[in-house]
Amino acid sequence: MRSRTRLNWRLIIFSAALILVTAGVVTWMILDKRAADLAAMATPTPSPALITAAPSSTPRPTPSPEPTESPVPTVYPTVRKGDRGDLVMIIQQRLINLGYLTGRADGDFGSRTQQALKDYQAVQGLEEDGIAGPKTMIHLFDGSSVPQATVYRMPGDTVYHLKPYCPLVHGPEEIRLSDAVRQGLTECPECR
Repeated sequence: MRSRTRLNWRLIIFSAALILVTAGVVTWMILDKRAADLAAMATPTPSPALITAAPSSTPRPTPSPEPTESPVPTVYPTVRKGDRGDLVMIIQQRLINLGYLTGRADGDFGSRTQQALKDYQAVQGLEEDGIAGPKTMIHLFDGSSVPQATVYRMPGDTVYHLKPYCPLVHGPEEIRLSDAVRQGLTECPECR
């Protein structure tokens, strides 16, 4: 009788372990699928017909448009302070990757995300409203965003420098690119 009880307990423990391993594998597969879905959502391909050039004092790389047979319009929702969810997390991760937001993407569009978005909009030459509307969304994901950077300037000068060792800089102060753009500073021609 005693060996039969041991066998039952061994069977119960083995069954429980098997259930836990199976649950872990299923959870991992679900999370992996969700991560793949988020990554796919984070890199939409906007239609060239929807991209409009915005005036900018900051040089932007010119993307070469790829020919398409029939452009399908991409619809971007508007995301603003107070919104939550996966789309907010994708926007936050993009802002983190570009250097405008620090920390982790938590899916909560708060004051820090709003300020990071305003800094991004300033550098890209967009309206600084802190709202991720269609134009901002297109700029965020079209592959031509200018990342946040530390730039250098001489106090009182109207030029910012990309390198602290530019021959025109002596004793520079460090500022963020978004602040340099807001102050109306122009890029040093020697730093290009």
